[in-house]
Amino acid sequence: MVKFKIKLYNSKEGVILIVVLLVMIAVSIYLPAYFTWSILDQRSLIRQQRADEAGAIAQAGLNRAVLDLSLDSNSWLDGKINQTTVHIPDPNSPDTFWTLYTYSNWTLPYGGFGSYTVWIDYLQNPKTCTGGCLFFDKRMRVRSTGTVPQATMTLEQYVDSYVVKNLTWDRLYASLQQAINEVIGAGRDNDTIGITATTLIENIAISAKNWTIQGCYAPSFTYRSCSDYHTVIQGNWTVIGTANINLSGITID
Repeated sequence: MVKFKIKLYNSKEGVILIVVLLVMIAVSIYLPAYFTWSILDQRSLIRQQRADEAGAIAQAGLNRAVLDLSLDSNSWLDGKINQTTVHIPDPNSPDTFWTLYTYSNWTLPYGGFGSYTVWIDYLQNPKTCTGGCLFFDKRMRVRSTGTVPQATMTLEQYVDSYVVKNLTWDRLYASLQQAINEVIGAGRDNDTIGITATTLIENIAISAKNWTIQGCYAPSFTYRSCSDYHTVIQGNWTVIGTANINLSGITID
């Protein structure tokens, strides 16, 4: 007669064995996933760092262009932006971006080099013009592209120097006298001229018309607030004839 001998394992030992196997399986799945995630996360951080560097360089180029435009008191259409030579606007190619300047060999905080290129786009009037166009003298679009190894960032900004607007006629000007002269030349009367937050250094001569000239306008000319927007005019005022002037919101030095 054959006898069989069966050995039964303790239930606690079986549970421990199963737990150990489950832990080993979990670890074998988690560790590769963790290392993969760590590598991807590190690469993402590097890409973000490069993008930030490219953005900072693009912003530097944009700031330089805005500063040069603000310092250029002459026409913006004469082929020079604050003594930097640039292509003059082409009436038959109004949407072309012209190179203003390029700067390279920029030493970055984390090593390596970068560069920026700045372009300007002369804005035409009317906006939909496609050929034989006229251009705003003091309004343009500026584009700056910053480049570093593995990253490029492009920023754009509209820049203008129009601080005076004929609210009745819907026209923008860089100076108050320019606005006044155009109204006089057109034989208009009872127009309202708005001025935004600025200091105008000019002598004003007004002949016989009815004028309303108001300061304290927001740059958009959509509302006024003398607590937020201060208008100052430094210069002499000459009233010729029987001009009737209604001034408000303006400090005259």
